[in-house]
Amino acid sequence: MAVLRYLFALAIAVTGPIATNAISSPVFQSHGKATKEELAARALAKAKYPRSNTRVTADAGYWYASFDIGDSKGLSLILDTGSDYVSVNPRLYKPGSASVDVGEEGVYTYSSMEENGCGSAAVSYHAYRDTMTYEGLTVKGQSLGASKEMPESPGNYTKFDHDGLIGLTLSPASSLANTKSTYLNSLCHQKLIEPCRLGLAFGFDKTGTMALGAAEDSLFEGPLSTMPAGPNWATTGKLVIHGTEVIAHGKEIYYDSGTRNVVVQTAVARALFKALKIQSVEQHEAGCSSIVYGYYPCDKPPQVGFQVGDKTFNIDASQFALEDNGNNNCTAVVTGIDFDFAPDWWLVGQAWFQGKYADFHRSGGDEYTFGVAHLK
Repeated sequence: MAVLRYLFALAIAVTGPIATNAISSPVFQSHGKATKEELAARALAKAKYPRSNTRVTADAGYWYASFDIGDSKGLSLILDTGSDYVSVNPRLYKPGSASVDVGEEGVYTYSSMEENGCGSAAVSYHAYRDTMTYEGLTVKGQSLGASKEMPESPGNYTKFDHDGLIGLTLSPASSLANTKSTYLNSLCHQKLIEPCRLGLAFGFDKTGTMALGAAEDSLFEGPLSTMPAGPNWATTGKLVIHGTEVIAHGKEIYYDSGTRNVVVQTAVARALFKALKIQSVEQHEAGCSSIVYGYYPCDKPPQVGFQVGDKTFNIDASQFALEDNGNNNCTAVVTGIDFDFAPDWWLVGQAWFQGKYADFHRSGGDEYTFGVAHLK
């Protein structure tokens, strides 16, 4: 959805609708502690292992899964590899018997809340710890923020779509009492999954899979192309056009399942559009001090991608339009925005994820990798 401003985490702001109606996509079902082999066996290859009661869904560009938190059942939470916290929308959290009131309040701050990368959220919360269950995996003492009802204005949000958001980084949630409080940290620290691994596969057929504890190689082609990352999944890399021409080097790139489009600095966006020989226009909009758009013929989408390891993975041509303006004129899904609090940020979101398997992996002590492969 958006980027967690002060922790340099990625956001879940998704920028272009994936579907006009909610869709569902099965995932594995597990009970209690699961090994890599068990999880891999259960991970969904949708044609082989359909499970009607275990689903990840997409709605208006966000991907969701269903979680039980305390006595709140079936909460539909946005899946966000770009942020840390579990945030439950106002009046939805019902404390369970194991609930602990941390006695702390604060504000989560997110960026790129809208489909073009603009917009921000300031989510006021009261902190708790409680049990949290997903597909039979029950985390004890999970940190969460119960959001407060606050007024919103254009470009400024105070809550999320559906029931809330779950951050999927491994960064310590430093503003809450438990420093192991991110959901993945909890799953891994409590040894509910082994290895400590998350996989996301979002297909062109509007189905998707989330795998925990294994790389589900039945879903993707060939080996994963990998590179080192930080615990918040930040990497470095290159912006590439036409398969080989490097436009810019990124110092802090987030592959963010929450951001709907792709956001780079304004200078990089101008250089990209110039190299592609398409029109570049700077505008001022709600939630953005400035944004650079590119306009291209809809029937000739450019080839733009990002290098991961030794391979370049392009935005699929079918995903390159942020908007169809008519008369064969489309707005590029890549936009230019300068974040004053994080000048090096690139946010690579859902438009790029489509058709790929993204692997987020902690191996050993503090070794983190990000990997990509094309879906079968």
